[in-house]
Amino acid sequence: MTFRVLLKILLLLMGALILGSAQCNRCNLSPLPISFNNAEVSLLNNSGIWIQETITDTLAAEAVAFSVWLGDSTVQYYDYALNQKSLYSLGLIQKTFADQCEPLYSPQSYVKRIDVITLFDINEQLPADSSIADQFYMQGSWQPNNEDLYFTPQQTLSIHQNLEVFNEPGYNFYLFLEPKVHAPMAQFRIIFELENGKIINVESPLIHIKDESGVR
Repeated sequence: MTFRVLLKILLLLMGALILGSAQCNRCNLSPLPISFNNAEVSLLNNSGIWIQETITDTLAAEAVAFSVWLGDSTVQYYDYALNQKSLYSLGLIQKTFADQCEPLYSPQSYVKRIDVITLFDINEQLPADSSIADQFYMQGSWQPNNEDLYFTPQQTLSIHQNLEVFNEPGYNFYLFLEPKVHAPMAQFRIIFELENGKIINVESPLIHIKDESGVR
């Protein structure tokens, strides 16, 4: 028996052992319980064709937007497929492990209500300390097929509350302010009320409104 034949047999045996291990040692696909206890805000650039996170604190007056990550800080997101990549380089084997072992997360209490308080004047009708949640359009991290589709806060909460499991230990709310900001600065306090009565507050970074007075 030649060395090449022996090598081929050895590779086949190794593949069979790994696949057998994948079948016998399946991950527990029961959703992991999570409890929302932490919120973080990231500013969004909504002035172009695509929405994207931005590291600058300057936004266009008619395109003020941000995302709020509401999650469980005690649970670390573990991308099983990514961590298996270095161990199992064969595409079929890697996919097998990824399909079986990607964890799911189930919140113990969903968001019941969202409120947004503006800390600066938006315009004469929306002064500082006003509740302006109804002035936002929203999306959620369920990633709708139509990325240009926006929802009211009530619609967003309805979808959020009907999702049984998440792919990550948290949920992202994307908020887009409808009215144009007339002041040179903006900042918001976002308040989440959970079904169990817990309240989570978070403030956005201070936003500087782009000065377009010299733009023609």
